[in-house]
Amino acid sequence: MSNSKLINNMKKNLKSDYITYAFLSIYLIIGLSIYKDFGIGIEEHFQRKSGFYWLNYFLEFTNFDLLKNSAQEKYNQIKTIANLVDIETHLNYGILFDFPMALFETIFNFEGKSVFESRHLVNFLIFFISGIYFFKIIKIRFNNSLISLVGVFIYLLLPKSFGSSFFDSKDLFFLSILTINYYFYVKFEINRNKLNLFYFALFSAFSTSSRIFGLIVPISFIIIEFFYLINAKSLKRVKFTIIYLLFFIFSLFIHWPYLWMLVADFNYYLEPFSVRSDLKVLFDGFYYNSQNLPIIYIPKLIFFSTPILIVILFSLGFLYILKRIYIRIINIKSDDFKQDLWRGLKEKIDLFFLLNISIILFHYFSFYPNLYGGWRHYIFINFFISFFSVYGFYAFFNFINQNTKKLICIIILIFLSNLIYELYKYHPYQSYFFNNLIDNNDKNNFEIDTQSLSRVEALEFILKDAKTKKKIFISTASWTPLEDAKYFLDKINWNKLVFLGTSNTNNADYIYSNHFYEVDININNKYKIPSNFSILKELNIDGSRIYTIYKRTN
Repeated sequence: MSNSKLINNMKKNLKSDYITYAFLSIYLIIGLSIYKDFGIGIEEHFQRKSGFYWLNYFLEFTNFDLLKNSAQEKYNQIKTIANLVDIETHLNYGILFDFPMALFETIFNFEGKSVFESRHLVNFLIFFISGIYFFKIIKIRFNNSLISLVGVFIYLLLPKSFGSSFFDSKDLFFLSILTINYYFYVKFEINRNKLNLFYFALFSAFSTSSRIFGLIVPISFIIIEFFYLINAKSLKRVKFTIIYLLFFIFSLFIHWPYLWMLVADFNYYLEPFSVRSDLKVLFDGFYYNSQNLPIIYIPKLIFFSTPILIVILFSLGFLYILKRIYIRIINIKSDDFKQDLWRGLKEKIDLFFLLNISIILFHYFSFYPNLYGGWRHYIFINFFISFFSVYGFYAFFNFINQNTKKLICIIILIFLSNLIYELYKYHPYQSYFFNNLIDNNDKNNFEIDTQSLSRVEALEFILKDAKTKKKIFISTASWTPLEDAKYFLDKINWNKLVFLGTSNTNNADYIYSNHFYEVDININNKYKIPSNFSILKELNIDGSRIYTIYKRTN
């Protein structure tokens, strides 16, 4: 099908997308209603600090003295928070989210919990917008209203993504930017002009500065363009490729301060991206060193925390495309190499996404990255899970007869209804979802509250339980600091809370644990609960232990 016919068909089908628009509207309303329910993510303080670091840096070149003083004061306050690493040693982090939010916070003078609520709201809205772009990608690829509806359902309701969209402004933000980036790639392929090429290059730069994995986009693009050049030897394609790279590098350099350092020392380029942690990670009931995790660490976590039907559809779609490409490769005969690998725009889009995920898989299985805290660093894979799941549904749906299609639609409706119920049941810990492929007794063999979201809820419960006390002494029996969560509470309660850390449990009234450790608790007593404490509250969701509060008995 020609690109012009594809565009015309898309316009005609817009009229049949009312259900999708209704879903998006309801989804937005729900998000706007619940964004205040989530606690502080483990990296939010650091990201806020990074934003103010760069805000102060840029304000030095201006005459906005009032804004300067306010931003500097906020930055000095953040620096008093314990356990935050120095920004100067982590300048590789992008500024797309944190810098504008720091400016926004300074202008409107947000304080206390409103600081984090505003960040959660904006992060959710960006993810929601990326869902609209994902819908557009699916609409272009399949040109089918039902398939597009199923696609946007999957993308926006995957529990890991949905839950993280309210607090994870680094890894989930990268997923959002990457999705928008992919849309502009598809748009450029539909109409290969310089304006579309510019947007594609710009968002390729945004993706790369958000996470270094964003490089998969330009790498995959160059590979496909190379396939063309093998036969076509088109000067126009060479020109477009060069322009793309120039736009990409220029955009990346302009908005990513980290690259400015490379002018002085290029050898510093990859060093900050190396994870140097040497921790114990609970995985499948055993504690492993973070540098020597089993190769199935990420695959197994994704498998257990993705809805079962999505796992099946993804496998079907991924294998279907892989099989088609394999058959094309072994049957290459013509002089036109690209025609043997893909035929038309739609198959080219499939190949592009397959190349992207292949690079990710190659990196993971070849370099054994140092990891901890679950698969949040790989949450961007949810784009590929969503896309290939839609493809699997599309392939299966076209294979069956008309009567069976009605039955499948009913099954999909039941599945989506159940998924919505699961999101409700896990609220506000949707990102900790487990599917039914894992027994409830085995769920606590994995780290669960890796983002330490439960800290805020635990402190609020302790404040209610000890409302008559003038001072409340709290100790922590887990790795992540508890004191960081007080910034989500009203300031009037700050002075009531005395945080004793992990070593001074004898003087504590309460001990909090989210059971997230950096040591093997089977051989290390660092987090052992004293005998004069008993469980006051333990939050379990569908068999998953989120946190426990212990109270002194004497």
